[in-house]
Amino acid sequence: MGKVIIDTTGSGHIAWRCGAPVMGDEGLPAGPLKGYHGGWLTAFYVSGVDMDKFTAFREANMDEWGEMYGGRKMIEQAKKEGAYLLGDGVILAPGLDIYNSGRIWVMNPIHPLPFNKTPWDLEEISACEKSLRKQAHVLHQLIKKKVPGFERSFIDKTANYPVGLAHRIVGEHVVTVDEMRQGKAFEDAVAINNMPPDIYEIVGRFAFDILPHDVPYRSLISKEIDNLLAAGATMSCGGFASFGLRYCTPSICTGQAAGTAAALAAKAGVSPKKVDIASLQDSLRAQGARVSVKEVPEEVLEPYRAIQKMGLVFYKRTPEIGISEEEIGMH
Repeated sequence: MGKVIIDTTGSGHIAWRCGAPVMGDEGLPAGPLKGYHGGWLTAFYVSGVDMDKFTAFREANMDEWGEMYGGRKMIEQAKKEGAYLLGDGVILAPGLDIYNSGRIWVMNPIHPLPFNKTPWDLEEISACEKSLRKQAHVLHQLIKKKVPGFERSFIDKTANYPVGLAHRIVGEHVVTVDEMRQGKAFEDAVAINNMPPDIYEIVGRFAFDILPHDVPYRSLISKEIDNLLAAGATMSCGGFASFGLRYCTPSICTGQAAGTAAALAAKAGVSPKKVDIASLQDSLRAQGARVSVKEVPEEVLEPYRAIQKMGLVFYKRTPEIGISEEEIGMH
């Protein structure tokens, strides 16, 4: 057993199985789907796409392909004909294509959980993997037939399947959406997040209404287990805030902070709770990290403030989502 353990499972499995206090059993904290655990949404890479042909097709069909999620009519018709697809639309985004291989990032496959099931149910995990892999194959075959440029394409990479709302540690601080909206700074800041909660699929609304904000060290340390840290989706945060903090960038930043804290604690022979915050922050800065929004130039923060003032909220089909902005902010 290591001197310090960091839970970066994405599902809080280490913390949960070792008996540490965790959040997550309650599912979604508010709204019409209160108690629901969501499900899985994943993506895969396709290569061999004729990009010129695909781009020309997209530009000529902006009514169907001009939004982030396109191909809704195509998928709706395929479902009517019996295709095994659960999502409504598909994202086809050109990837980092350094080899000019015609690489596209595809997002569509979803696997909703039954309301009385959890994402740590082993049978559901198995059902999810089978479902998402099957949908990826079905969707790719559909795109090859219906979308010009994909005729000679192939699936070149599939992802691990992310857990939507599983266990998170109970830390000494719980990050909320309100704090994200305020762009809150903390004296024990160890990382910065600028990703808003993506609760579009489960609540029906999405808004880039947050400001870059600090992640305090207290949200990375277990409240009751002396040698347990967490990062990314497993850190101490509210049910809605977790849908922003689970993203790649905050996961990398909080992971770097937790790893550095663990190293300092092990070297000094102390609990992570006893790590000197100033020394931790200095160590992170020495690695090239910015630890607080206080260190971010005003010209970087200003566009976020401008976007927040616009008050843009994107609704899924209807603005009647059955949950207030205040309720979202609390968690």
